[in-house]
Amino acid sequence: ALKVAAISLQRRYRATVLSKQQREKFLNLCRAVIVIQSTIRGLLVRRYVKQMHLAAAAIQATFRMHITYTRYRTMKSACVVIQHHYRAYQTAKQTRDLYLKQRQSA
Repeated sequence: ALKVAAISLQRRYRATVLSKQQREKFLNLCRAVIVIQSTIRGLLVRRYVKQMHLAAAAIQATFRMHITYTRYRTMKSACVVIQHHYRAYQTAKQTRDLYLKQRQSA
């Protein structure tokens, strides 16, 4: 009876030790999985943030280009108007000078 009790205690002890070892292995595996997941998630987030940064830079560049082109068109239009007025002034002056010459010689 004593031998059976000792064997029973040894079995229970070995089962408890084995159970603790298996639990520790499982917890280590869980920790490793968590580290891998956090590393991958961090990598993906950094990649996403980089893409967003590049997209924002592209949008800003396009917007700046639009503003610059709009200013250019406005200035070009203003130049054309100024040239038109100047040429009209020159033509009017030449016409007036010609008229005054003809009037003087007559």
